[in-house]
Amino acid sequence: MIRTFARFAIVLVALLVGSASVWSLLVEPAVEQDAERSLRSVLHPPVSAAARALAEASAGKRESTRLQWERNLGMPLALREHAGPPPGEIWLVLDPELHVLASIDPSTTLRVGPVPNPPWDAVDASIRTSTYVDLVFVVIASAVLTIPLFLGLRRLRRAADRIAAGDGAARSGLTGRDELGRVGARFDAMADAVERAMEAQRELMQAVSHEFRTPLARLRFLVDEIGTEAVDGGAVRQEMERDLTELDELVDEMLTYARLEHGGPEPMSSAYVPDVIDAVVSAVAGPSTPVQIAGGPSVAAAVPARDLARAVRNLLINAQRHASAQVVVRWSREADVVSIVVDDDGEGVEPAEREAIFEPFFRGPRGGHGLGLALVRRIAERSGCVVTVDDAPLGGARFSLRLPTRTGSSA
Repeated sequence: MIRTFARFAIVLVALLVGSASVWSLLVEPAVEQDAERSLRSVLHPPVSAAARALAEASAGKRESTRLQWERNLGMPLALREHAGPPPGEIWLVLDPELHVLASIDPSTTLRVGPVPNPPWDAVDASIRTSTYVDLVFVVIASAVLTIPLFLGLRRLRRAADRIAAGDGAARSGLTGRDELGRVGARFDAMADAVERAMEAQRELMQAVSHEFRTPLARLRFLVDEIGTEAVDGGAVRQEMERDLTELDELVDEMLTYARLEHGGPEPMSSAYVPDVIDAVVSAVAGPSTPVQIAGGPSVAAAVPARDLARAVRNLLINAQRHASAQVVVRWSREADVVSIVVDDDGEGVEPAEREAIFEPFFRGPRGGHGLGLALVRRIAERSGCVVTVDDAPLGGARFSLRLPTRTGSSA
């Protein structure tokens, strides 16, 4: 950061030096030449008139004529015995003060001066003053622009260093409508997202550990009981297979959730809704709680078939777990959205829990891993749609999954 600021300062100084050099080499001489031409045009008429008057005066009257013109011009006049400028012209001489020379005759020169307050002295002073003011202004403006930038970038760097060191709560705190403020706001938003992701990961690991602990503990207990004579081997085998199936389902749901939560966008694909629902109902249907298909139109949803099958399966399993005797699935189409509705005749979902049940590892009184409905919401969110829960006409819960239709699918 300091090196960046130093490089900027070096570039600024180089620009200032270059500007001063260009001014002194090009601009200042031109200004002085303009001042000299202006002064020459002002002094030429009175000095030439004085030179003509002295040239026309006789030797006896030349001194009185000189004194008279000295009073008229307000400057000292002196006669020198040496050649001067050509007739009708004047010379401006600095030695070191400004004097004006004009010829009276080939051997006599009129010397006027020193000229008080020559204009290029004022020009030089004005140039120097203007240059100093410009330099001060540039330095102040540069400081006003660069110091906040330097301090803001330093805050960003320190916040990034703290986050890299493990402080997930570190923020830059930069605000404002300029570019630095927008960068700071984006950085803080990114830090918020990273902190939420880290917190979700910690909660996920804790929940996964808890979910794995129960079936593993049962398996360990069953393994310890296998050697005893009082244990029915067939029953133990069935319980072990049930626990292993539970572990397998948990691992499968965890992998699916991780894919949906952190995976990138998938290629565009679609699934034919009637076929998917028929296949899922055949897989989950059981004698205790059969699933009734109320039907719907021929329509394709713009989601991968495996995601649609997973969402419908989780909704049906959840309904079977809470239903008393009846589960009904139907679907319909409205414009470019297909709605899949699953009703049950169970106890329903309390309004206060209708948002929490979609959080990972939320577990109701009927058990489950707490990932099924979270997966359904994640599938809907990836498709830009939603899943909701309301009261069902059967008396239980109604879950509605709304998904986009595939363009060109029939109604």
